[in-house]
Amino acid sequence: MGKINDSKTRKAVLLVLTLSWMGVIFWFSSKSHGESHSMSGKVLMRLLEIIPIRRVMKGVSVNVLRRRFHMAFRKFAHFTEFSILSALLTTLAHRYFPQYEKSRRVRVFLRTVLPVSLALGYAFFDELHQRGSAGRDSNLLDVLIDFFGICFGLLLVKTITFLHQKRRRKKAQTAEADRANHD
Repeated sequence: MGKINDSKTRKAVLLVLTLSWMGVIFWFSSKSHGESHSMSGKVLMRLLEIIPIRRVMKGVSVNVLRRRFHMAFRKFAHFTEFSILSALLTTLAHRYFPQYEKSRRVRVFLRTVLPVSLALGYAFFDELHQRGSAGRDSNLLDVLIDFFGICFGLLLVKTITFLHQKRRRKKAQTAEADRANHD
């Protein structure tokens, strides 16, 4: 009985995390161009202080590095935002639609197509929402970058799930062999 509540709690926490992350993405998109640029610039500057890239690029100032890497950093942020969203949605789908679903097609749809579709739909919504923020516009390249992030998040969760299930099967086989040897 405790396990059922534990499972329900995990699902609820995962749902709250997913919706919260969607809220974070919405909040980022609500920022004006200046606010968004400033925020990502500050994070990049902090990273450039921590990462020893200046050793490799001797004689290049932090401000020059910031100007060189800022656009790529912003695009990587898009990729990361939607990788996280996809990972959360995929994990949520795995929790709500467990392996024992009867039809393989239905299971694939619920645990793969649905999370990818939701994340991609949110990427389009994000770009439309961003268009309403001062000084910002929507960009299909960002949706494409988001899509690659979505695929990465999905593959990450699928790989971790596969490895976890493989480990559990091996552990169960070992336990079964031990029981057979003791009998």
